Amino acid sequence: MMRTNYALTSQRGAALLSVLVVSIILSLLLAGASELMQRRLSLADLSTSQLNEKAAITAKVNELTYLASTQRITRAGVSQGNNKEALQKLDGQWTAYLTGDEIRADGHIYKEENVNGQDLTLRYSLQAENGLIPVNTSDQFWVRKWLTANGADTSDVSILASRLADYADADEWSRPAGAEARQYQREDLPVPPNYLLQSCSELHQVLGWKELLDENDDMTAECSLLRSSDVNVNAIPIELWRKLWPSSADKIKRMRDNNQWLLNYNDVLGVIPSVNGIPEPYFGLITYRGLYIEVAGPTVTESVKVVVQKGELPPFRRFKDR
Repeated sequence: MMRTNYALTSQRGAALLSVLVVSIILSLLLAGASELMQRRLSLADLSTSQLNEKAAITAKVNELTYLASTQRITRAGVSQGNNKEALQKLDGQWTAYLTGDEIRADGHIYKEENVNGQDLTLRYSLQAENGLIPVNTSDQFWVRKWLTANGADTSDVSILASRLADYADADEWSRPAGAEARQYQREDLPVPPNYLLQSCSELHQVLGWKELLDENDDMTAECSLLRSSDVNVNAIPIELWRKLWPSSADKIKRMRDNNQWLLNYNDVLGVIPSVNGIPEPYFGLITYRGLYIEVAGPTVTESVKVVVQKGELPPFRRFKDR
């Protein structure tokens, strides 16, 4: 009859338990290392993807800048130079109003998929600066209409317009409905610089404007720093047009989508008869100089302002947007 060697059995059991414990520890370490490696690989993939996205966005911004500074600009926007017949001149004049291949300058958003063969979609737009409301002009026709379109009543329009004029002018004489340094000091606000606005966000510092801007948070995107009193009606963004002339917004959207543009003042009157009697010089029809370029990918957006310098060197200047 065999005897059980309990000591040997106990040793074997302890050894097996040790092996199991070590195996579990190694498994946990390997799992942790695998998870850490996977996170690092995912981070590397994300970094590579964002780098490719940033490179594609920068390339698109440069392409649009090149087109804006070298190609013909029409009532529709910036030509891409594809239609040679529409780029011909006769006696120094263009033979066609439009080239038919323009990138619109009214903020219309374009989509480009599979960029450089990658699973990457870019959205881009051009916005002519003179299609927005000029806040630095001494003639406040468009500013007053803009204030009304954003819900200000008649008395508020007069007050806000006067305060904007006082904020930007070079003197300390307050208009009847305006405000100069003393009124700002009473409200414990920074005094006006007595200089033209340098950014549209500066409107928040004009006495009384902040409340209206907070209620209409898209107003700063509708503003320009130009000093001219005309606005390019072909480049007014559709949503801004809808505020200014709501009854014709859908019509003008259909026209633009069908590449139909306002060619002269009579065309303007045909779309918005209510402006009859307003002097023609208030209504521009073509983009000049400043263009806002915006290109966006899934995670990165780049915005710049390009000022075209025809006949000058360099052919353009580029600034950070707004």
